[in-house]
Amino acid sequence: MSDVKVGMTKQQVRAIAGPPSTSATLIHANGTCDTYAVAPRDGKAQTYFVSYNDTGHVMNKGYQSCSEYDAEPK
Repeated sequence: MSDVKVGMTKQQVRAIAGPPSTSATLIHANGTCDTYAVAPRDGKAQTYFVSYNDTGHVMNKGYQSCSEYDAEPK
């Protein structure tokens, strides 16, 4: 996931990361979002989100779910 960069297209992200676990439309952050299940850390399940603007380019990314990001977009 470290290869995912802001400004990439959804197609570029999926070429790197594969299909997401879930996809959602964001309410507070605007745009769409994909959540990926990634390797557990310290025995806990971990998720990684990638949010996209209306043109399908990465706006933000990080280690949380789309719903967590949409609750407090940064």
